[in-house]
Amino acid sequence: MAPMYAGEPRCPTIVTSISPSSGTVIFDIIDGMAICNIRLFTEDFFFRQTISLNIDRTEMYYWTNVDKNSEISSKLATELALAYKKNRNYDKAYLFYKELLQKTPNNVDCLEACAEMQVCRGQEKDALRMYEKILQLEADNLA
Repeated sequence: MAPMYAGEPRCPTIVTSISPSSGTVIFDIIDGMAICNIRLFTEDFFFRQTISLNIDRTEMYYWTNVDKNSEISSKLATELALAYKKNRNYDKAYLFYKELLQKTPNNVDCLEACAEMQVCRGQEKDALRMYEKILQLEADNLA
């Protein structure tokens, strides 16, 4: 690498990676003189950024490359469900909430979200069954 002189502009290089063990997004900033390693937020931040750029590619990545038994798969499925709900694509949001329920079938938050998506999809009878299950799990829950 050519030496840098005082007053010469620096053009840093940024290398992004994800730590497989923790899911932490890592930015290595290389400016010719030193390497600065910055760990930014968690995978949730990375997932939201990725989804906002291209939700269809992120979904395809989820179905084809993510180990469904990993903790990261649950987090990505949650972010995809929320994004599809925000975009009013209730069918896809429901699909991802159901995916989450496969791992934790008695998760009241997921059951509530699924029931809400069922109502939005015009499936009130199915939603009613989910709300009844919620009441069986938490009798004082008035979702």
